[in-house]
Amino acid sequence: LEMVTAGLGQAWQFGALSLKTLPSCYFNHPLINSTIAIMNRHDLVPGSIRSICVYLPRAAIDTVCEPSAPKYAPADLATALFSVYYNVASAAIRRRLTLDELQPEALKDPDVAALARRVTYAIDAESVFPRQYSGSVEIVTLDGRTYRDREDATRGSSERPLSQAEVEAKFMENACRVIPRDRAQAMMEAILDIERLEDVSELRLAAGD
Repeated sequence: LEMVTAGLGQAWQFGALSLKTLPSCYFNHPLINSTIAIMNRHDLVPGSIRSICVYLPRAAIDTVCEPSAPKYAPADLATALFSVYYNVASAAIRRRLTLDELQPEALKDPDVAALARRVTYAIDAESVFPRQYSGSVEIVTLDGRTYRDREDATRGSSERPLSQAEVEAKFMENACRVIPRDRAQAMMEAILDIERLEDVSELRLAAGD
């Protein structure tokens, strides 16, 4: 009991937690980020891509790569979340991966499905997993150019934390999907000031309940 209660109310571990930045399996995160980085850095057009090879830890294969058949064209949210092919192809075409890219209509995008078929995978010899979710991406264009990027520190982890502004932007993006922006803003401000609240039920009032 002493071990469990040591520092209770004084030592806070929130800063050591990871904040998930993308609505996808963590194994996909470095690959999504690296794909977007390449597309933005070189301003590539999706139609110019011949192939995409993703490098990821062996432990990820049975989670996001295999079995490949249903993952190439995911028919539902659960399959899409754990498909490296869909996530990387969608990121290359849309240069983002948000909840919008996981809606039923987005899953049926023929352009994403076609590019997903050009995504392959290989074991990442430089992986730092399980310390961090890491991986790299190699994009080859139709005219023979090759572009690479890798990520070894998970964005949102204690090694690569989000800024206060990024956390607030993430909250607002998600909250505004279900409540008006002014209510979301009021709720965020109440949460950020939670230590001064007399009663946490005030959070419900801030949200307009």
